[in-house]
Amino acid sequence: MAHRLIVQVIITGTQVFGKAFAEAYHQASNASIRAGASAEARKRTGGISYDEACKILDVDSAHLPTFDKLQNKYNYLFDVNSKDRGGSFYLQSKVYRSMERIKYELEKRGEKIPTNEGPAAGAEAKAGDSSGSASS
Repeated sequence: MAHRLIVQVIITGTQVFGKAFAEAYHQASNASIRAGASAEARKRTGGISYDEACKILDVDSAHLPTFDKLQNKYNYLFDVNSKDRGGSFYLQSKVYRSMERIKYELEKRGEKIPTNEGPAAGAEAKAGDSSGSASS
């Protein structure tokens, strides 16, 4: 009789442990999928919220200016925070990611954005200017 009870306890314990393990695996799998999706979204959006991006570039989130004015604000803030001018690389990165996020939102809304002007357009143009003036 005692053997039967011990076997029954072992079988019940194994079933409970198996169900708990399967449920934990299922939850971990779902969390991994969600984390991958959110990582992809962060990669596309620069990792900051739309409101934060608008505050950094000092634009109204409800009424964005034209893309040219937005690009001018970006270029100004990017240049002001340049390490060459004693600025902060961290702030320059925030400005860059803000422009990336706003561009993403504009594309999502279906607005046309010039392809030759992106978040790095100001930095690339300045790098081209400085190398051209250094060789003169």
